[in-house]
Amino acid sequence: MRTLSLLIVFSFFSATYASDGVIGDWLITTPDENGDPMDWQLTLSEDGSYQVDIMVDGSIDVNGKYWIEGKQITFQNAEECGCCDHKGVYKFWVENDKLWVDPIDDKCELRKPPHKVYFTKA
Repeated sequence: MRTLSLLIVFSFFSATYASDGVIGDWLITTPDENGDPMDWQLTLSEDGSYQVDIMVDGSIDVNGKYWIEGKQITFQNAEECGCCDHKGVYKFWVENDKLWVDPIDDKCELRKPPHKVYFTKA
């Protein structure tokens, strides 16, 4: 019984850590249409909302909600963005100061990277 209780407690904190580990500001650099580097900042908040600042100029370009189930994170842009209304599902993991995302299902070409990428903690 004691071992079972310890396992349940350990599982709870492991799941909580995975969710808590994504909270904060994350940066990525991608090429623009000319091949020049362009910085993006992704902010994941505790309340399940996110914001994207393209070119890290202080203006929010995309916002919406996200939720985590196990090792998957789902993004849903807000309707007022005027951008993709599809949900995007990604496998994710946090490794040191990197947030890795790997697309599972996302029909939004503006949001979806072609393969797994990582953001660096800001």
